[in-house]
Amino acid sequence: MLNASNYKWDGDKDTAITLLAFGGISHLIFMQYGQRDDINLDELDYNLNHIDITAIDNWSPTSSLISDALLIGELAMPLVLLSQKNLENRKTYSLLYLQSFAVTNFMSSLTKSLAKRKRPYVYNTNLSNARRTDREATNSFVSGHAANAFMASTFMMKIIYDEKIYSDYQIAIFPVLALGAGATSMLRYSAGRHFPTDIIAGAIVGAACGYIVPELHKKKSDSDYRQIFSVNWSF
Repeated sequence: MLNASNYKWDGDKDTAITLLAFGGISHLIFMQYGQRDDINLDELDYNLNHIDITAIDNWSPTSSLISDALLIGELAMPLVLLSQKNLENRKTYSLLYLQSFAVTNFMSSLTKSLAKRKRPYVYNTNLSNARRTDREATNSFVSGHAANAFMASTFMMKIIYDEKIYSDYQIAIFPVLALGAGATSMLRYSAGRHFPTDIIAGAIVGAACGYIVPELHKKKSDSDYRQIFSVNWSF
């Protein structure tokens, strides 16, 4: 008999949350790219903190392309979970991953819309004014690449650990996933697309979503309920 998952999908409620998140993403992206924010290059404030100011001279289209490719690989990695034999488990993993992806991108898109932080390349005087003021120039905080990469890697690590999948290979899988997310994020820095604080914040958002979303869907065992009752009774 195939083992059932320790996670569950809460039907209509979870479907509604996921659809609302995707709807929010669509609206926020339309707001971000619907019109270009005016940037006066002559009035830029170069008084950045000592960590972020290191990014303003970075520019590498190659690093940007490699980070895109790595991100695609990171986002595809959890699809390996679909190789599990239990059909119900595969369905649950897919839906939880979809919700994690939706929540992560809603949070990062919302933060970008509110912060409107200029990207490092806006400060790079070696680039053309057209590049420095393009439509993506004020979408720096938080890093969407870092958020998605760390969401995918954290989600997969949590699922395979809790479900005891690939138990013999976890010692190799976990570092590969973490290093992949880290490399994706650092390439955004060398590409001149993000400040270090954008990347750190994005990694925190992504890792939190990749962990919390499946954690909220863990099934409660009888022992869990007995423990909750015991704690409440003691108070």
